Amino acid sequence: MVVRQELLAPTPGVDWGPERTYNVDEDGSCTVLYQLTLQNSGSLEEICSIVQGERLTALWPTMILPARCRQLWETTFPQLPAHHEAKEHPSWTTLSV
Repeated sequence: MVVRQELLAPTPGVDWGPERTYNVDEDGSCTVLYQLTLQNSGSLEEICSIVQGERLTALWPTMILPARCRQLWETTFPQLPAHHEAKEHPSWTTLSV
């Protein structure tokens, strides 16, 4: 399989979520669209028609993705920033009685 190392500019058309339109200039809306696209797209061409590389790189650290999906993307595109799981503060995980 040939994988493009460059993602193209987004174009409207595919939607797997409850919203029917996404504002790719707004971080939250674009993040939801990209998360849905990366997890549900059926083809590389479909992903490339929606996801823009620079925008993906900027949003990557905040995206919520299954570990396997994130690993595959980070392996294929090393320019994506490494994702570090947030650690909970110890007082949030223990109860004081």
